[in-house]
Amino acid sequence: MPRLFRVFVLALVTGAAAMACDSAAVSGAGDAASDIGAETGVDASVLEDAAKAGDEGADAGAESDFGGETDPGAEAETAADTGTGTDAVAETDAVAETETGTDAVAETETGTDAVAETETDAVAETDAVAETETGTDAVAETDSVAETDAVAETDFVAETDTETAADSVSDAAGDVGVVPLPDPAMPGDFGVKVTKSWGNPLFKGSLTGGKPELCLPSSDGGATAAAGPFPLAILAPGFSIAAQSYDTYCQHLASWGFVVVLRTYDSLFPDHSDEADKTSALIDWLATPESGLADLIDFDRIGVAGHSLGGKVSILSAIQDARIGAVVGWDPVDCGGPAFVSCPDDVAPKLMAGLAVPMALLGEVTDAEGTLLSPACAPAGENYQAFYDASPVPTRAVTIVGANHTSFVGSKPAIDPCKASTADGALVRSLTKRVTVAHFLSVLDGNAAAELWLDGPEMQSLVGLGLVTLQQK
Repeated sequence: MPRLFRVFVLALVTGAAAMACDSAAVSGAGDAASDIGAETGVDASVLEDAAKAGDEGADAGAESDFGGETDPGAEAETAADTGTGTDAVAETDAVAETETGTDAVAETETGTDAVAETETDAVAETDAVAETETGTDAVAETDSVAETDAVAETDFVAETDTETAADSVSDAAGDVGVVPLPDPAMPGDFGVKVTKSWGNPLFKGSLTGGKPELCLPSSDGGATAAAGPFPLAILAPGFSIAAQSYDTYCQHLASWGFVVVLRTYDSLFPDHSDEADKTSALIDWLATPESGLADLIDFDRIGVAGHSLGGKVSILSAIQDARIGAVVGWDPVDCGGPAFVSCPDDVAPKLMAGLAVPMALLGEVTDAEGTLLSPACAPAGENYQAFYDASPVPTRAVTIVGANHTSFVGSKPAIDPCKASTADGALVRSLTKRVTVAHFLSVLDGNAAAELWLDGPEMQSLVGLGLVTLQQK
């Protein structure tokens, strides 16, 4: 262990009595990591990620029950010494325990740059400890931090090693003679130019629905849009959930080379058929010079996706508009539940015969049943299973065990009216990103390798672990 590392360990031990894992402690760890790197030569990108982890951790720390003052000298140790191994940084809600018995020093192991192991009593409320293994170059984040909207968010799937997952799918691609595709749950090759409160003549936004957002692929880190044309993805939010709560999906799809419109509703109780009509009107407007986007979009490749009410609107849009080539529903709800006071425009089953494009669905059954005082958020007979059962086209459904209806939201609402989820939120978001990107690439681009992420070795391993179930027809 280098001498500099031991000096910092001693400093941390000296200040451990004052450390209480509050927001300053977690944030300070990220800042101090940059100072350590300047003297040790640790890879710059690792230190930037560590510094970012500290800033994000501050938000998580502010929400915890831990308080107290922190010795500034004890905040430094989150980046470990510079041996050979991975550039991965394991990010937790607290500071890990060393062999000396303190609760404030991250223990490093031979062959890794930063493997954090947490067993401290002071962190009884941490959701999970993310462990990175040799060979991974990603940033693992725990559930409390994973709810950020950043496009670089890395939502690892349960305890699956991402390199192992990619290798298994790559091997399967080789077996069928196609070029392997990186994991669609991970960010794509493009940077992202984001325009929040995006001005357009169709969606003004509302107090509860927020403002529409535009996400574009970028080749210069987000300063300008990359040269197109790109496929178009239109995302629709759930009932009374701000569009910005789905920002993580907007940016993720853009990183994979999609022009993405994250739309809104202009009233608290929108008319579902009218909202589907607005999807078509949006496509019309985007094709005009007025939009400034016509040259960026390939209008022969259009996909729609949405959550809850947005899932229903997306499916109805695909039924009504032949220009839409693929649709994904994130736990779509047709009628019923607290989201719908009245619902004269049922889609499943009576309108489903008009669907002519392949569909993918993600869903859950936690919120299939409710009570008189607490209606089901996604009631049986009106949920994703109803859309699957009535679908006349090639359709696959992924049921995420233990998820609830709001697990699919990138930034969950402060007050969740649905039943408690027992699924890892990071797992749900990762699968949502993976299935959405892979389905769009498979259907709109004819990418055979994308199919392997939908029902290949990695998905089958999740089935074997009891994390998901699959249906396909």
